Amino acid sequence: MGFQKTSTANNVEPSARPQAAPVTTGQNSRRNPADAYVNISVRTTDDAHAKVGAISLNADKPLDKQILDHIVDSVDEGTPIEEVMAQLAGRLVLDFKRADGNNGKKLDLG
Repeated sequence: MGFQKTSTANNVEPSARPQAAPVTTGQNSRRNPADAYVNISVRTTDDAHAKVGAISLNADKPLDKQILDHIVDSVDEGTPIEEVMAQLAGRLVLDFKRADGNNGKKLDLG
């Protein structure tokens, strides 16, 4: 009679064993990945699109959830996604800030 491996090695059910935390690397890694993304692209001279960024939408954030629900509900009601995105684009407010903090303001130091 040989050794037999049981499903409860070390008297711990497989489902009760602790799971390792997900490995995350890089600057944009998060424990809770986004539920959806709105990609931001700029039209190129050959009428294609070049992606320049993305807006992540997380259902656990109230404002993100409103946008996500609006998009999903509109598409589910039959509105083409292109129309939904055009409406959303019309409501976006774009703002520019330099990362180095030099945004054109000069201090009056006397």
